[in-house]
Amino acid sequence: LASSEKIVVLYAPTFRKGSMPDIKGLAEALDPDRFELIVRLHPLYKTDEELPQGDNIHYEDSIPTYDLLAAADAVISDYSSLIYEYSLFERPMIFYAYDLDDYFDWRGFYYNYDELTPGPVCRTTDEIIDYIRCIDERFDPRQVAAFRSLFMGSCDGHATERIEELVFGHSLR
Repeated sequence: LASSEKIVVLYAPTFRKGSMPDIKGLAEALDPDRFELIVRLHPLYKTDEELPQGDNIHYEDSIPTYDLLAAADAVISDYSSLIYEYSLFERPMIFYAYDLDDYFDWRGFYYNYDELTPGPVCRTTDEIIDYIRCIDERFDPRQVAAFRSLFMGSCDGHATERIEELVFGHSLR
């Protein structure tokens, strides 16, 4: 990760009804000289409450999500499908599953969540903070590479040619 610049951590949770993680606690625990926290709330998330503020918390809803993914040195998510796209960058992912049991009861999963995730599954803000503070030593790129290969292996720049071959029997190029 960046050695002389700040580490940009993107927090991009999926939609939940009535609950929100401890963004302020996370931001306050991360050294603002070393980390920037960008928060991209789900578009369906609406609140009358004031969002937590801090020197290193930035809420972003005008920059496209894919641009934020490209800029992030690490992503904190939970059950969002954006992890598949982010795996293409082969960068650290942290899974903030503080409500895993409730979410499983509400939505369920196609795969075993703990086995699928290519990074630590954290249930508390303290676990995330502990991992992020030592991210350079703890990040295992092999986990993300295996995940990427499993789910995004066809993203090799030749997908259109394969579709043309399937539909037309030959490439149109």
